[in-house]
Amino acid sequence: MPGMNVALPSRTDILASDRPDVEPLHADICTLKPTLDLQENFFAVFGLRPGPDIDLAGLSATYRSLQQQVHPDRFTRECDRTQRLAQQQAALVNTAYNTLKSPLARAQYLLELAGQHREPETTLRDPAFLMEQMALRERLDESAGDMRALDTLLADVMAARDGYWLAFAGAWQAQDWPQAQLQVDKLQFASKLAQEIDERQARLLDD
Repeated sequence: MPGMNVALPSRTDILASDRPDVEPLHADICTLKPTLDLQENFFAVFGLRPGPDIDLAGLSATYRSLQQQVHPDRFTRECDRTQRLAQQQAALVNTAYNTLKSPLARAQYLLELAGQHREPETTLRDPAFLMEQMALRERLDESAGDMRALDTLLADVMAARDGYWLAFAGAWQAQDWPQAQLQVDKLQFASKLAQEIDERQARLLDD
């Protein structure tokens, strides 16, 4: 209308209104709380009592649930404290899970919890067992190119490993620590041999 002064928006106002809000890289909120005690033993992380036998299916289910709760990717826009805590808790969950799902690592950890520490240079003193290991390794060398023979050897090694595990569980229950450590040493031999057999079979499949 004539005589009416209309204030036109400035170029600066137009650019400001068209500019989208930019979220900060790190928000000021910290939502993750220390739900896991970083000093807790690995069994307690999963709500378990320390012992040789655990429900592996239940362990895996709890692991997935805990990872969903503390995975660092969920907290990338939160405060530094939350991000550090998420990384620490996720690392604890991963380490605990990898330890408990492995019979050998679980047995070694149980001895650690019981205050039983084996010196690295200590050797296994069981001549009969060592002779058995030599015989198994001879079979491994003789079966290097035979998949069926490797399958049979692996089955024998796994059966022996199961026996060592049962012996360890009994010794752990009785708090017979020398016997428990002996069975852990045997478990270590069997686990290493089983891994070598797997590697031989993998190479045969690749050829």
